Amino acid sequence: MSDATNTPPLDTETLEAFRERVRNRAIDAFHNSHFTLEALNASLEELDLQPYEPRWVCRSELIITLPVEVNSDDHHAAGDVLSAVLADDDVRAALRTAFAAILADHVDQGIVVRDQPVRLQVGYVDRVMVSDQ
Repeated sequence: MSDATNTPPLDTETLEAFRERVRNRAIDAFHNSHFTLEALNASLEELDLQPYEPRWVCRSELIITLPVEVNSDDHHAAGDVLSAVLADDDVRAALRTAFAAILADHVDQGIVVRDQPVRLQVGYVDRVMVSDQ
């Protein structure tokens, strides 16, 4: 058995790495529902470690209804034209990019458009009009 007085002192880097491991283990226990956030931070404070301040993420789908019109010589084909355009991966990517830019420019709340497939759906035609143009 070794004598604790003969143990060399830990260098700063090793000590900080150990403290970070202890903190991360405690945070993992919090995520596994072993502690409340208040109990976790009380324990971290007792050990003179940085408190844990989680950031919460709410993931949701944003559903937007956008009225559009398709002008065509064949009123039966008009809906098919729109469906074909929206099925194009480049169109979907462009819509995602444009919407992400709109949010970044106008909303400063940390909203991020995820890089996942965009689902576009064409609704039923609600009216067909004759246009002279």
